Amino acid sequence: LGLIQSRGAWLGLFGGVLLLYGLGMSQATYRRWLGAGALIACGFVGAALVFQINPESGVGMVERVITLQDTGSAGHSRFVIWQPAWELFLQHPWRGIGLGTYFMTIPPLLHPQDHSAHFYVHNDYLQLALETGLPGLLLLLTIFGIVIVLFVRALARLPRGNETRIHMVSLFAALFAFALHSTFTFNFYVMPSMLLAGLVLGRFQHLADRACIRPNRIDLSARLRPRLYYGLIGVAVLLLGNYFVSMGLGYHALVEGKRLLAEGQLQQAHRALRRAQRLTPLVDTPWFLDADLLRRSAELLTGHPDQADSLLVEAEQKVRIALRRNPLRPQSWYILGKIAQRREPDDTARQKDLFVEALRRNPRFFPARLALAKVLLREEQTGDAFEVLAAGLDHPYRRVTPTLLEYVELSMITAGEVGEHDLAQLLSARLAEWRSQPAGPGMEPLTPPPFPAP
Repeated sequence: LGLIQSRGAWLGLFGGVLLLYGLGMSQATYRRWLGAGALIACGFVGAALVFQINPESGVGMVERVITLQDTGSAGHSRFVIWQPAWELFLQHPWRGIGLGTYFMTIPPLLHPQDHSAHFYVHNDYLQLALETGLPGLLLLLTIFGIVIVLFVRALARLPRGNETRIHMVSLFAALFAFALHSTFTFNFYVMPSMLLAGLVLGRFQHLADRACIRPNRIDLSARLRPRLYYGLIGVAVLLLGNYFVSMGLGYHALVEGKRLLAEGQLQQAHRALRRAQRLTPLVDTPWFLDADLLRRSAELLTGHPDQADSLLVEAEQKVRIALRRNPLRPQSWYILGKIAQRREPDDTARQKDLFVEALRRNPRFFPARLALAKVLLREEQTGDAFEVLAAGLDHPYRRVTPTLLEYVELSMITAGEVGEHDLAQLLSARLAEWRSQPAGPGMEPLTPPPFPAP
């Protein structure tokens, strides 16, 4: 914890250790408690020495601790994430927006100062309430309440100094630290963290059973005939096994398709994506990726208009399937707009509507912003094109890509044409800076400071 510099994790550790020492000091000798405290302190002292010896490894640990004095500044990065998430929760308090859909629903509400990847709220309780509604949050809190009741009953039943008692105190302190840390991060969405918490919770339940604190259970094996009981278990295992195997194989095919796309092996990528569509037909990603592949392939067939049109028809069918699966994905609307540009080049109104729809889903999806500006420039609406481009300059972008460079370059040119020369100079300097960066899939995420509003 000293090395990773997570202040939320420090608060979780502090709360867990405080609970452990407060409830367990009388359960073992003071010498052992002092030894445990010394080990924790040595770990943090060692981390502080690492930062002193190698300053390039990050901000010093002491400096990070000092920042906790200013709650507003220390929590600013979290507050800008929590505020729009809370506003979205107030719009859907009972049913939620759907488990796992936060990152697709939140982009229109994101704050310009939010430099996160917006996959998580960084508060598991707020995210769970947002995605599943109050019933989901209450279900989780009910589980918390059952654990607390079992723990209190164990303390009342087990004598002081009992090995099971101190064992349960330790496990409860670990669960409390995990729950407290989840207020500032996304432990509930990280599989290794959940596996570890599940093991701790299972051990806690086992010790509660040993202490004869048994909750009421419905034992189906005693109520059903053996053949029916094992038959039901077999059917459940087959159904779940088929689902998870299909999901795993479909994801593997999707990853393979992306790799082949990056390598330029279009036919092999198309076959891999079609395999992913068969294995996971309700997932939208293989459909819109395959649609974009077909669209790009049609652009290469300049001398074969019939074949190109056939590919575009198939691409449109696939992207519409993707939209039925998930209408929140801006990529699907963008691809549909690019297909419309090829099939209906004169219908600029429909093209603009589709690109605007993509931006409505995610204002930071700059490929759609770039495409919309190009349509407006073809219609000689330079002022409107500049407004579209300038509206995206305040947002942070995590990677420098060729499309982002093209977007910034077009923004620079358009700014100069409408008389915003200061902004054009700023964009020119930023463009030169970014072009000096090594681009590629292995590049670290780059979040530039926000551009000033024009």
